[in-house]
Amino acid sequence: MTGQPRRILLVLATMLTAPLSTIRVAQAASAAAEDYPTPSATDWAVAATSGELTRREVLSVVLARSPQLRLYALDIRIADARRLQASFLPNPELGVEFENIGGTGDTRGFRGAETTIAVSQPIETAGKRGKRLAAASADSKVAEADYRARRSEILAEADKAFHELLAAQQTLGLATEQVDLAGRLSEAVGRRVSAGKDPAVEGSRAAIELAEAQLQRADAATAVEAARGRLSLLWGDEEPLFACVVGDQSEPLEPPDVHTLRTSVLDHPAVTRWTEAAAAAVARLRLAEARGTPDVTVMGGYRRLGADNDNALVFGLAIPLPVFDRNKAGRLEAHYELARIREQAAAARTEMLGRLALVHTRLTAAARRAQVLQSSILPNAAAAYDAALIGYQQGKFDYLNVLDAQRTYFDVQQKAVAAMLEYHRVRADLEAITECPLEAIAVPTRTVSSNTFPEVDSNEP
Repeated sequence: MTGQPRRILLVLATMLTAPLSTIRVAQAASAAAEDYPTPSATDWAVAATSGELTRREVLSVVLARSPQLRLYALDIRIADARRLQASFLPNPELGVEFENIGGTGDTRGFRGAETTIAVSQPIETAGKRGKRLAAASADSKVAEADYRARRSEILAEADKAFHELLAAQQTLGLATEQVDLAGRLSEAVGRRVSAGKDPAVEGSRAAIELAEAQLQRADAATAVEAARGRLSLLWGDEEPLFACVVGDQSEPLEPPDVHTLRTSVLDHPAVTRWTEAAAAAVARLRLAEARGTPDVTVMGGYRRLGADNDNALVFGLAIPLPVFDRNKAGRLEAHYELARIREQAAAARTEMLGRLALVHTRLTAAARRAQVLQSSILPNAAAAYDAALIGYQQGKFDYLNVLDAQRTYFDVQQKAVAAMLEYHRVRADLEAITECPLEAIAVPTRTVSSNTFPEVDSNEP
């Protein structure tokens, strides 16, 4: 090869080196992104298979193993991959062209052939690459905000499921105590009937009450198993591997004034995501405007003139003429998309403030109801039942009085459990939209009192 062709090939190699080096950098970045480990579930097998789970352990397991949360984590990966793809430059194009072949006379066969080897490189104008990258980066932030918002929702669902199971276990415990109480009371009634102090019909009533208590216990046990299954499904286990959940019924807390929570609510990712979405829409609008400016394609190459056995360089420039398509419809679509996102942002803000007002009202009412039931109504019901039972044992009341007091006491117990469950459900909703534990922003109400069934002396005739 003569010196001239060597110089020509050197020029071609120089033209190829710049875009290829950029591609190698992008490929290295892509490889680094692929080497970054995909979020995998932390090994929570020990906690998930243990006999007891606390609320903290439940939330940790759900956070690590929730199938729904993994979907949103993958959305972040997808957005990151799109952002990486948006940073790439257009690929160069290698072309080979043969002219003046297969003709007649001097162009017969390949005697007069002209061979051109050229490389063309599109050059983006109007900052398209930067604007495309800005849009992809904003979309990535939207995906991160969606992940945070869904994480808050899933943790609230897990918190509710935990307290639903805890309440079901407490209901089962109450039903078991009721069965034991009804059994002892049935024995006491039986002794009084045998002693002729009560009619035989009272014994039948006591037996019926015992059977109904046993049915309620069976229903409560079924409810516990159903609640266990719902909780385990939150982290992907079709069959629950744990035995039960443990936790104490903390004091009901009333939320602070609703106006003090507005800032936290408006900083919720379900609201702030629309700020990022608007930024992405603005970037896409700028990109749509830039696409109205045509890109330039430069070309350079080497030509071999077979007839004269000469060599030559070839350079070219191509610019599309924006006669028919200036991306006017694309710009219009981007404008409408931005307007739609701004409307959605205002709607999301209004919706979140409405949720805050509703949840705040419900939580205040639930906290007060739970506090009144546990500190006032329940002790009075217990005292009334205790007095009726003692009076029956002393012959002052009949069995119907005892039965009525017993049912009232058990009903109040159930209402107290249901009130605390409702309180924890609404508390989870408030913490989900404020992303702040209620304990950090509220003060407790008055101390609640514990309660147990009074003892029945089954040996008393």
